[in-house]
Amino acid sequence: MGDVELNGLASDWRDALDAADETLDALDRSRRELHFSPAELRERSSAIAHERYETDEGLELLARATNTHLHHHMTGRREENP
Repeated sequence: MGDVELNGLASDWRDALDAADETLDALDRSRRELHFSPAELRERSSAIAHERYETDEGLELLARATNTHLHHHMTGRREENP
């Protein structure tokens, strides 16, 4: 797996996790109208945060194993066109 492939995968995965977070933010703003439990919202937010951490760790391991430089991470500032 090369830099381009791994970083493309990482970027797509982060986009999906960011979209999930944005959805939960929108849901939080409308949760009363939608009768969505604050506890469930916290649980789902926690699950996304856990997935971000686990995914970042896994991608780092894969990058090291394949001698690939990982430019895209699941957290922190986004790099533009590394």
